[in-house]
Amino acid sequence: MFSFALSTSIGVAIGLGLSEESVLVSSILLSISTGTFIYVSCTEIIQSEFERGYPEWVQFIFVTLGGAMIVSLWFVENGKPNQISKN
Repeated sequence: MFSFALSTSIGVAIGLGLSEESVLVSSILLSISTGTFIYVSCTEIIQSEFERGYPEWVQFIFVTLGGAMIVSLWFVENGKPNQISKN
């Protein structure tokens, strides 16, 4: 537990320090963290959920709706679909 808490704190400090460097570094760090969440959700969470007794089409619809909701957050953040944030 101590090593996890220590490594998490060090990782956050490194990420905060590097994210102020440039847009490229910030984009790379964001891509790595997003990829980690996608990997964990696809290999651990979704797999165990599909093993339950619910109909597969219902599970597929909810997974698709969840993905669509995450994608729609991009539109809320940027305001317009074709506008790219210049932060």
